[in-house]
Amino acid sequence: MDMSTLIWPFAIASLVIVFVGWAAYIATIPGDRVPRKPIFMFATQFTGVGLAIGTFLVGSQTVVPVGAMIVSGFAIFIASSFLILFSQRKTPLGNIQVEVGKPMLAFRGTDSEGNTVNSDDWRGHKILFKFFRGHW
Repeated sequence: MDMSTLIWPFAIASLVIVFVGWAAYIATIPGDRVPRKPIFMFATQFTGVGLAIGTFLVGSQTVVPVGAMIVSGFAIFIASSFLILFSQRKTPLGNIQVEVGKPMLAFRGTDSEGNTVNSDDWRGHKILFKFFRGHW
């Protein structure tokens, strides 16, 4: 079998496997079922990267279609993005649990009009926070 016939299947399989892992992981978010250790996600990302690297190795032995190398490179980029995002998943203060009726943590900030806001000014009042990410 000619090695060049393996390049496109490896490249496409690497990208499909990476996207299947992402789709499965993202599907857990709306139901608040995101696993602490996403084993399936890691397995799919590493398998996809392995196939993409295999594409480059096979490609180094023969004439390489540029499109297949782009697809494999994209699979590596997407899988690497997950690993970077996953490494940033923890909040700086650890596991913050917010409950109704519990005292809030002290903070100071600036409101949308530039005025300083201090949480101590609201002590003894019931407060509802609504967080807005900004204008797009």
